[in-house]
Amino acid sequence: DLNEKGLEEKLAHYQLSMEDIKSSVRDMSLVKAFVELHIEQGAYLASEGYDIGVVDGIVGITRYQVRVSGESNHAGTTPMKLRKDPVTAAAAIIKMIHEKALEYGHPFVATVGNIEVQPGMYNVIPSEVTLYLEMRDLEQARVEQFAKELEFSAKKELSEVRVSFELQVNKPSKMLSK
Repeated sequence: DLNEKGLEEKLAHYQLSMEDIKSSVRDMSLVKAFVELHIEQGAYLASEGYDIGVVDGIVGITRYQVRVSGESNHAGTTPMKLRKDPVTAAAAIIKMIHEKALEYGHPFVATVGNIEVQPGMYNVIPSEVTLYLEMRDLEQARVEQFAKELEFSAKKELSEVRVSFELQVNKPSKMLSK
């Protein structure tokens, strides 16, 4: 909005003027195509020995909130063999995520970006751990299959706790025109 209050001051901060903005307008009827250049954010091209790459798709993003519920108890008086510790189970799930993502191969990635522990005190075995899981891939079917396999494995192998998966975000991938 060229009439935005304070715009001239904001532009001046970047050594720009209103004339710079007005002169940047292009006749779109003369544009035949766009080329958008990026510096690679990851290290895939360099690790494979490529100097340059062409993007053929935009990976989808799927996010789950994974809840692991156990049994809260006193940390000093509850024997290790009697604990239903959701932190231990969450650690096992994180390991499953990593190992299974490696099996899926490039470009599939999975990340646990945040972990919340309740009640979060030194002397209390937690009652619940929440993991925030994000998965990305060019094929949405692979993401959905990964999530199903992970949920099945977690529930089967960690029967001493309750595990639930709640879909939070589902943005499918998009292949680009060639």
